Amino acid sequence: MPSTRSPITPPGLVRRAAPVSAGAAALIGLGLLGGAPPAAACAVCACGDPTLNLMGAELGFAGRVRIGLDLVHRTDTIGDPELAQVHIVEQTLTAAASWSPSAAWSLSASAPVGHRRTTDLSLAETELWSVGDAELRARYAALRRRPGHGSAQLGPIFGLRAPTAPVSRGPDGAALPMSAQLGSGAWTVVVGGWAARSWRPWSIYGSASLLQPLPGARFPAIPGRSGRATLAAQWQPGEVLGLRAGLEGRLDQPSLYDGAPEPDTGGAISFATADLLWSPTTDLILRVGGGLPVINALTGFHDEGPLLSAGLTVDL
Repeated sequence: MPSTRSPITPPGLVRRAAPVSAGAAALIGLGLLGGAPPAAACAVCACGDPTLNLMGAELGFAGRVRIGLDLVHRTDTIGDPELAQVHIVEQTLTAAASWSPSAAWSLSASAPVGHRRTTDLSLAETELWSVGDAELRARYAALRRRPGHGSAQLGPIFGLRAPTAPVSRGPDGAALPMSAQLGSGAWTVVVGGWAARSWRPWSIYGSASLLQPLPGARFPAIPGRSGRATLAAQWQPGEVLGLRAGLEGRLDQPSLYDGAPEPDTGGAISFATADLLWSPTTDLILRVGGGLPVINALTGFHDEGPLLSAGLTVDL
């Protein structure tokens, strides 16, 4: 795209030139975007929002396609240290893709793959590679745009998680507590809402969702209801860099085993997060960051450690 201003470009912003990839052109040409008209050269041009938005926080337009990868490293310690404590070191890679049939609706799918090393009190180790729970999600956005003054958007979120993760077991072969599983073992309905506001060089994003497992769990324990919330603010001093800080929280009901609450499951935890976003070229965003637990009110013997994360988002 030529590096010239367009009527929707905020004052002072000059876009970078980047050719449309052959793969993206072929995808559009084959009509896999549902017959929607192709975007003009780059996602910034098509939506008029120059901020660096991660997947799920962007302004939509008809035919917008994004793909992303996120890698998270975390640790978890679960169980009575005198009886049956396990220490978990885990890396999870999640692949995601989203498509916007219109400016208001976005559909996405994600699938995680995890690597986990579990160590018990005897120092015996179990190593596991496994898929997690895949998820389909739909997001609606009521949009308000003012050229040169940013945008505001909000709307509901609907989703469904499939129990694609197998049962994770410890070195003794017994199923680990629900809080140590890579998945829930049950079909799970996701409902919630989200909102975003951007006015260069700032943007704010927030979301809250409820995860309700459906009957018929295939794990030994039945997962409880879970609530998730995110609030993040981003400062973008230039076209290619952004600094993002926020809070992520989780509130879980205890899982049930034989009708009774399973030990060391449930409770609340909150992480303070920070990320650096870099866009080395048009339509590509790289991210590195991490999180520290600032509130740990998990039930029983359960401690989660800091998070390290990295990812990328590409507009096709």
